[in-house]
Order: sequence, then C-alpha cells, then structure tokens
Amino acid sequence: MSEGKDNLGVKSMVAGWVIRVGMTVLLVLLISPASAEYVVTSQIRGNVCQWFGLGLCGFHNISAVKGSDGKLYSMATSFDHVSEYNQEKKTCWINTKSDGMGIISSAVNALAQPVFFEKTASGEYEKLDVEFLVFSCIER
Repeated sequence: MSEGKDNLGVKSMVAGWVIRVGMTVLLVLLISPASAEYVVTSQIRGNVCQWFGLGLCGFHNISAVKGSDGKLYSMATSFDHVSEYNQEKKTCWINTKSDGMGIISSAVNALAQPVFFEKTASGEYEKLDVEFLVFSCIER
C-alpha cells in the first residue's frame, strides 16, 4: 500500500516540476524582446548632401564600407537593427549621422560615422559623406 502512495508522490513532484519549467519558459518568451533581422533585397543607396549653402542632396549606390582595419568591405546583406522599417513598402532606413546636438553631433560624426564608398564607372572607389542609407528589405 505504501508503494502506491510513493508513486503518487513522485508523480506529483514530476508534474509540479513540469508545470514550473513550462511556466518559466513561457514567461521568458513573453518578456524577452523580439529580435528581427532585416534582409537587404535591393541595392543599398546612400543620401549624400552637398551643402554649399543650398543643401543639394542625391542618392548614390553604396558599394563598400571601410572597416576599422582600414580595408574596404562589401555591404552587409542583412542587419539586426534599422532606424526605421516600413512594412507596407518593405523599405529600411539606417541613420548614419548623429544630429540635433550641434557641435556635439559634429564631433560624434567625425569620430564614429562609418565611411562609405561608391564604385565609379572606372572601377575606383569614391568616398561619400552619407546622411542615411535606404534599401528594400524584408523583416524576418
């Protein structure tokens, strides 16, 4: 008779453990922020402005970015984060410059802004001062 009671106690213990583990997993899934990947589906273009007092801007094809080692690298084919995503138009934007803080923004941009390049018709790379990147993308 005591054997049946012992089995019942073990079964209750296992059931309680399964419920606790299940609830913990559920809470972790609900509380954890969702991470997305934005996959590039078009040419990445950069907005480049020539100020000269007029603020003339235009888009350029971005072919490469300079790494911290000084070498040029192809652009990424996906990004973990973007500044803005339009699901309806399947378009991503990545701001590459700090703005709104005057001289502080200028200092941040001079020290931390990535350096982008466009490949010219002659095959050489031309350095660009990019305000933001835009490209077609899908969210995964």
